[in-house]
Amino acid sequence: MSDTPFTLADLQLLLDQRVSGLSVHGVAMAKHTNAVEVLGLTLFGEARNESMDGRAAVAHTANNRSLTRGHSVDERCLQKSQYSCWFPFGGAVNHERLMALAYKVVNRQSLGSDAALFNECKWIAAGVIGGQLIDRTKGSTHYLTTALYYRQPPVAWTVGHTPVAVI
Repeated sequence: MSDTPFTLADLQLLLDQRVSGLSVHGVAMAKHTNAVEVLGLTLFGEARNESMDGRAAVAHTANNRSLTRGHSVDERCLQKSQYSCWFPFGGAVNHERLMALAYKVVNRQSLGSDAALFNECKWIAAGVIGGQLIDRTKGSTHYLTTALYYRQPPVAWTVGHTPVAVI
């Protein structure tokens, strides 16, 4: 990566450039690729230390948000305050690692030691977006690790709510 940090705006510009000037079929394919890659990156940033079931649950929350609130799954993932891994306030070290991987992904560079895990995250993302993976979250649009739920749940969206699924 260059000395200049790769930003979310850079990522969004490159994703938009993929679809410009393409045929209708080409746009559909590029948008699907964008959605799978961005959701895969989101899983890498949010849940890479979780089991495959845990990562699938996070993927379903993103997909469910996009279905219930509009926007494509990749647009929903990249919106502010949706998935903290995309923003430094969600943890600077994790954010920097995710942005370095995103740079490599969109520029088709070698992913090095992150390749296998990212490919698994992309596989999960494709399965969720394509409807091949069952939504065990029961339509949830939010998730929280059990450790955080019991230690320090975010008051704004957990007060008065009971978990609908434990994965």
